[in-house]
Amino acid sequence: MASFFSFDDLICSICLNIFTEPVTLLCGHSFCRECITTFLSSQQSCPHCRSDLSMAIPPLTTNHILKGFAERTKEIKTDSGIDSQVNESLCPEHEEKLKLFCVTDKQLVCLICKDGEKHKGHTFKPVKEAEESLKGKFQAFLQTVFCRNICCRGKGQKTK
Repeated sequence: MASFFSFDDLICSICLNIFTEPVTLLCGHSFCRECITTFLSSQQSCPHCRSDLSMAIPPLTTNHILKGFAERTKEIKTDSGIDSQVNESLCPEHEEKLKLFCVTDKQLVCLICKDGEKHKGHTFKPVKEAEESLKGKFQAFLQTVFCRNICCRGKGQKTK
């Protein structure tokens, strides 16, 4: 079964971050409300496809489905602890590169931390391998939520 969404579908092409209050233009492209408002103050075209938007632009309405996915993604990234540590890229204790992901504690660690008492008996993966695994799980989650919220509507099934 093909995947409906990828992580990249939740990224604003202006700020390159996960959407914050996403809005959709008439051409179908979505952006953060603040990003597109700033962009449209100087240009009258879609930053993605360059569609002419010089006609009266209707009020930007929030894309609630995309907003829900983006908020859930931010929660997952924050809960996993990956986001804050990737930006630092060095172990605060040993000043070594964070090359491993502790599956047990769900956090990035350096090679010295791996051998320390705090992570004794824990399971580790290389960062790239852990990233791919978590992306796969997240894509499966998105597909399930998307189907539950979109595909099943109109088929007599209730959504929660």
